Amino acid sequence: MIFAWLVAILPSLVAICMIFVAILHNLVAIYPSLVAIRMILVAILPILVAILPTRDRAHKKSPYNKL
Repeated sequence: MIFAWLVAILPSLVAICMIFVAILHNLVAIYPSLVAIRMILVAILPILVAILPTRDRAHKKSPYNKL
C-alpha cells in the first residue's frame, strides 16, 4: 500500500524538483543577458536620440540645410 503510494507520488515530486531546478537555471541564465540587453539599450538610446532629430531636420526645410 505504502509502496504504491510512493510509486504514484515519486514521479510528480521528481517533476516538481526538475521544474524548480529549470526555473532557477533559467533565472541564472537570463539575468546576465537581461543586464547585457539593458547595457545595449543604454548604449543605443543616445545614438537613436542623436540620429532621429537630424533625420527629421534633414527632411524639413530648415535653416540647418543651408549651412
